[in-house]
Amino acid sequence: MLLALFSLFALSACGGDSPEPDKVTLANTANGSSLSADGDGERLSISFTANKDWTATSNQSWCVVSPTSGVSGSANIQVNVAKNEVAQQRTANITLTAGTASVSITVTQKKGNLNSGAGTEDMDHKEW
Repeated sequence: MLLALFSLFALSACGGDSPEPDKVTLANTANGSSLSADGDGERLSISFTANKDWTATSNQSWCVVSPTSGVSGSANIQVNVAKNEVAQQRTANITLTAGTASVSITVTQKKGNLNSGAGTEDMDHKEW
């Protein structure tokens, strides 16, 4: 009986610690996973931490992320939202991926002000 208990203990001790699951965590989740951009265009920032090397992508050409990849740890990406040239709001999805983990952030841009002459060089900068 004692030998059986010792064997059971020895087998359970050999399992070791399992590795930490892949993770991406947004630094500021006050707005959930969404951002709002002005119709005249603007530059947004997203801060996050990842425990693996990461990539950032956007599914829309008018919403560009930079940089598009990095190493594990704390990171900050810029999101450049171009001027909306149409009179209706539009959305883009930014995906941050680290290993098997991913976080999606929706960027909703207000409808364009077709009377405005502001370009991306006049964009405001918002931290998120």
